[in-house]
Amino acid sequence: HTNYFQYALDQPAALVRAPAMRLLCSWMCRAHCHRVVKLSGTIDKVAPEKELVENVHGVRGTFLNTGEEVKRRLLDTSKSDPVFDKDAVPTIYFIGKMLWSKGLGSLMELLKYAEESAGIKVKVDMYGGG
Repeated sequence: HTNYFQYALDQPAALVRAPAMRLLCSWMCRAHCHRVVKLSGTIDKVAPEKELVENVHGVRGTFLNTGEEVKRRLLDTSKSDPVFDKDAVPTIYFIGKMLWSKGLGSLMELLKYAEESAGIKVKVDMYGGG
């Protein structure tokens, strides 16, 4: 479920739109959903009797395992790592909706800050649509 209430808070007339969006989401979820699967228990309840929290905070175990593997490689100083070595070209990738409300604007600000404050130019590969 997308947290449309949060999006409504960023729009003009948020004092009217946000509560209306919360009510509309609750009605739609109760009327049309058998189960509401949330990635985090931190967002508002829309249909408490139908809600289920899975993949808390959207992180699957395989991603955590990959992080542990990268940590192990980095701690092994006998080999250099092509991605994380000090001489590697700074590169990131963004997979998601190309929407400012999904964090694209924040990413651009951080990239600008990295370049202006530390002289770091980061290559970005983006995948997704709006």
